[in-house]
Amino acid sequence: MDADGPEGSWLNELDQLITAGKLRVGGLVVEGSNLDPMVLQRFQMVHGYTFFRLDVNDNRRHITATGWDARSPSGTLARLDRLDVSTAIEKYSVSKALRYKAAGSGVSLKPAGDGVSRLQLEDEMFAIRNMRHVFRTRANLSLQGWVTVLNPVHSGTWPPQWAMTLEAIV
Repeated sequence: MDADGPEGSWLNELDQLITAGKLRVGGLVVEGSNLDPMVLQRFQMVHGYTFFRLDVNDNRRHITATGWDARSPSGTLARLDRLDVSTAIEKYSVSKALRYKAAGSGVSLKPAGDGVSRLQLEDEMFAIRNMRHVFRTRANLSLQGWVTVLNPVHSGTWPPQWAMTLEAIV
């Protein structure tokens, strides 16, 4: 799903249809504009989906044809925590309307509002050659965890892209 805006409302509708037993979706790829962290948490916790964030807009790695990361020192795969990953609210972060609504309930919908880095919420997985790799979102993320991983890694990039599946992947 990619339409530059309505994906969040589409996922909300899918959640309602799945909950009502009217639809079963085994897998889905979505570019994450206007996603609601509460809906994604439901997909994970209630419906049992595993989430993978595709890093096409991450820019922390670029795996070369030789299998090394072009953004790391030559011949290495440097740790991701060597880079300053911003927790600033970006264009594709949780919407201002959701942040405002949550503020009244005392919940922080700002990235890493609980002090937990996305490095603790995702597991890095690799692809081969010049292809991108993915990050598997850890199971049972809190609402605050979803807020953090929904935030783009770098400012000025496109929204994160997600693959969601019911398949058991280890």
